Amino acid sequence: MFSKSISNQSDSLREKWSRIPVHKKNVVWSEVSAGALVNNIRQIRSIVGDKVSIMAIVKADAYGHGAADVSRIIDGYVDYLGVSRLSEAVGLRLRSIARPIFIFGYTPPDMLDIVFDCNAAQAVHSYQTAKEYSDRAVDSGRKLRVHIKLDTGMGRLGLFLHKTGDMESYKRLFSEAVSETEKIACLPGIEIEGAFTHLSSVDAIDSAYAYNQLESFRDYLRAMEKKGLYFKYSHAAGTFSILNIKDSFFDMVRIGKSLYGIVPEELQNKFFQALTVKSIVSFIKSVPENTRISYAGAGITYRPSKICTVPFGFADGCVWQSVPRGYALVNGKKAPLVGRVCMDFMMLDISEIENVQIGDEVVITGTQKSEKILLTDLARNFSSTPSALATAFTARTAKIITD
Repeated sequence: MFSKSISNQSDSLREKWSRIPVHKKNVVWSEVSAGALVNNIRQIRSIVGDKVSIMAIVKADAYGHGAADVSRIIDGYVDYLGVSRLSEAVGLRLRSIARPIFIFGYTPPDMLDIVFDCNAAQAVHSYQTAKEYSDRAVDSGRKLRVHIKLDTGMGRLGLFLHKTGDMESYKRLFSEAVSETEKIACLPGIEIEGAFTHLSSVDAIDSAYAYNQLESFRDYLRAMEKKGLYFKYSHAAGTFSILNIKDSFFDMVRIGKSLYGIVPEELQNKFFQALTVKSIVSFIKSVPENTRISYAGAGITYRPSKICTVPFGFADGCVWQSVPRGYALVNGKKAPLVGRVCMDFMMLDISEIENVQIGDEVVITGTQKSEKILLTDLARNFSSTPSALATAFTARTAKIITD
């Protein structure tokens, strides 16, 4: 009888809860702009032209923007979706995402049946792994589409092809990479669809190294063509290269940060940040000078102050905890962070901001009225990267798609 009563209560609670808007259910939420995502892809398309394919990188839950939702929004604008892990590919297929998927990371050979069920293409980083994939593919009677990874300078994964000062060593590495590719091409159950590399340079300071990587990759592609092996997709360029190195496009480009509007300041009038993270003012108090705020008294007021509490903390993804560089937007103005960020709360000084009320909207990153706090601003202030900050927002931060 008791369990039946609990079940009825659960049904009633579920029905009531389903009718409440997301921003009312949650004291922290993010808004993802569909318009910004589409605009950003169009900006990339205007740069690379119509003949170059576009792979949208939706790994890490689309940089914290929601992989399935983002994939649906951009479906008609991209050719491929890129993920890091098989589990991410499965998640997209279970949400009825049909666009071709490419898995960049390592997938254990005994999971190959799931790769086939996802109809995904898989990165191959060595002949040994390719041989294991081949054996599994033959046993299942299916063919695995693969892209061969060249390590031209990232030092992470792939056939090793770093251009060093020792030309003899480079020639040997080059010969080994070509030979290993030929061996992979002969494996049954393997269809080589592409080849790719990853440029380690993310700014102009290290662009010479990027050019060296591109030269190695281009030499490799030429060598494979001489062997009669042509790739449908050869790709190297991410956001930095797309925006700065026209010769890096090849057959396909990969858009991650630029898709989400994470670009240098001089391009922020063309690319728009898609993510806005919001919370609310939940408490306001007036305190005297020398009041200790938060753990260990890390914040101390230097004058009589008005302090508001915001239910956004490090459990929601707030990875910045230092003062005085932390801010949030309240009523269109920057309110300084006071003291340490707690697990569930942070405190802001609103002494200079008029008419703040409990329930007022607080913007953690994004735009409010004419003021902005972008991910690039936060990254610069806290010696982080915009990507790290965007992916830090946790499952407690519910998502809303806006126009």
